[in-house]
Amino acid sequence: MSLEGKNSDQYESLLVSMEANARKLNLLIGVCDDSQLRDELIARYETEVEEGIVCYRIMLQPQKPSIRFLLEDLIEKNPQIKEQDRVVVSVLGADKLRFLEFEAGKKSEVEEFAGYMQWTREGLRRFPFSIVMWVTTNVENALKQKAPDFWSWRKGVFRFESKPREFVRKADLESVREHFGKNFQAESTTLIPIDDLQELIRKIEAKDPKDTRLPSLYDSLGQIYINRLKQGEYRDYQQEAKRAINCFEKALDFPEQDPLDEAYRLGELGYVHDFLGHYSEAEPLYRRSLSIREKQLGADHPDVASSLNNLAALYDSQGKYAEAEPLYRRAVEIAEKSLGVDHPSTQTIRQNLELLRQAMDS
Repeated sequence: MSLEGKNSDQYESLLVSMEANARKLNLLIGVCDDSQLRDELIARYETEVEEGIVCYRIMLQPQKPSIRFLLEDLIEKNPQIKEQDRVVVSVLGADKLRFLEFEAGKKSEVEEFAGYMQWTREGLRRFPFSIVMWVTTNVENALKQKAPDFWSWRKGVFRFESKPREFVRKADLESVREHFGKNFQAESTTLIPIDDLQELIRKIEAKDPKDTRLPSLYDSLGQIYINRLKQGEYRDYQQEAKRAINCFEKALDFPEQDPLDEAYRLGELGYVHDFLGHYSEAEPLYRRSLSIREKQLGADHPDVASSLNNLAALYDSQGKYAEAEPLYRRAVEIAEKSLGVDHPSTQTIRQNLELLRQAMDS
């Protein structure tokens, strides 16, 4: 493995910090969001440390994320550690801890971990080792906030640049907050791994695949993927688009749906197919969504204008201008009447119509 720039400098500093310690606690923090890079870094320093330094690894357990407990267990299984002058212990598993409270009244795994670190800080003095605790950026931030005493006590922090994991703003889960623990707070700046939401859904599916909470959770996860597509935040747009399709198809499979919920899901599913260029799949979905909204809300509702705009844009992107123009014109009329001429949605639809007319005249 070759390291460049900042990562190379951080690695050399980490190596020096580990080697400088002898028979005393030396608590170091490695921050890396890429598990493959982290594993390569650990394997590298385990082979490159000075002769005489013995390396061990321990893995945090979500049920009891206590480093002190794991170190005691390590010594019990490897009593020779007491006689070894220079020891490095790498702590893994923090990247697997969950940020969401999956059970009412129970803290999240990350909060449990931060609590252990805050209140067992002094207890670590019993272990005269270099301890390299590997965390993600999000876990680092949680430790700063929830274990400030521990954080002020660490000897060094070494941050490695890598591709970020898939995250979502906690505020984006506000609509489904009732599915989480009572301590859930939808802070706008807090990021959580999308994996956490997927894990919650898997837990509910395993317990009852017909649980009535699932459709709204599928909607939320699907919308997260759509937002990532719109904002260009995806890693692999095809993979994330497929995940969004899967979410909305699962939600649509539930019986006895509210018609407006069905219209929303059909429209979002149509959008993803449209995004992928699957026009023949998108058109009937957009049309069904439009039909339901017209029936449920009336012909002059702003949601109807939105559906008309989506269908018109689909035709527009295929060069079917004659089919798109009347849909855009009707959408503009509805938006101006229901939202006002200066509303952002009205202006967007009007702009789409103007661009279409320019294309028709060229």
